[in-house]
Amino acid sequence: ALCRAVDDHVGRYRDAVLTLAASIAPAAPATSPVLDARLARFQALHPGFLTVLAADSAGAIVSGVSAHSGVGVPVPTGGRGIPDRPYFRVPMEEARTRRGAAPRAFVSEAFLGRGFGTDPIVAVSATVPGADGRPTGIVEGSLDLRAFARIGRGYAREDGVTFAVVDPRDRVIYSSAALRLPPLSDVS
Repeated sequence: ALCRAVDDHVGRYRDAVLTLAASIAPAAPATSPVLDARLARFQALHPGFLTVLAADSAGAIVSGVSAHSGVGVPVPTGGRGIPDRPYFRVPMEEARTRRGAAPRAFVSEAFLGRGFGTDPIVAVSATVPGADGRPTGIVEGSLDLRAFARIGRGYAREDGVTFAVVDPRDRVIYSSAALRLPPLSDVS
């Protein structure tokens, strides 16, 4: 039941990112108050995202909002880029090889953010398709891993059985009991 609850949670945000990407197409993400406002509204509607950003096809961040600045408040992008991040590289490459196919959402492993905050997050991204079907960039939301703790508390057991939610690399995202490990520790 806990696995289904976690999958449902991630699925809602995955679907939301796909909808956001489709709403921006076919225009390429561009720095503008309109895009800033769209990302701000999106984040307000999906508070599980700590940050939401748009990047161009080279990986330069062109717009972003962060809960650390206040939900829906645009943050200066200041030439920041994400071309090295899997949540940019993987969907862009997939979109190029599956040209013309509907975009699919990418869900990363858990990792520590490095740009708008240093929280442990899971990135959810999708390409923004251009009029010719080629990707013009991506949109990405950083899921707050504290949501997994809220979900997990609903499955707490009184019989002493404990559980942990781990990512594909066997790193702890949430544990129902105190662990003597820092966040994202390997438990394999």
